Amino acid sequence: MAAFYLLPFRAWELLMGSLCALWHARQPVRAAQLPAALGVAAIVVSILAFDHHTPFPSFYALLPVLGTCLILLFATPQTLVGRFLGTAPMVGIGLISYSAYLWHQPLLAFTRIYAVDTPSLALLLGAACLSFPLAWA
Repeated sequence: MAAFYLLPFRAWELLMGSLCALWHARQPVRAAQLPAALGVAAIVVSILAFDHHTPFPSFYALLPVLGTCLILLFATPQTLVGRFLGTAPMVGIGLISYSAYLWHQPLLAFTRIYAVDTPSLALLLGAACLSFPLAWA
């Protein structure tokens, strides 16, 4: 549990983002379709393949972190990934994402507390989706 929540065990993830920012500050931005697409693929594979049996954080965290780095470094408006991430709906989600992150955990916690039995996946998804309008508000 400590490895998941405490900064010393997750600082390297923040460092990776910082290194991407430093790279952009010193190098011209280079659009590249393949690395940007591989970044998206790495994140999608992480979402689909990781489950509650996957130790996290662990070396498995490399896959989504490196995928994110590839997107940060190579997805520009000249790439398909950059154009997709630059669409109005995606930018809108990005603008409220931190608020949604802050709302989702209490909503899921209260759903689990007040459910008579183990809450269904549909109920948990509904609670998670409710975080978006609350974040927007």
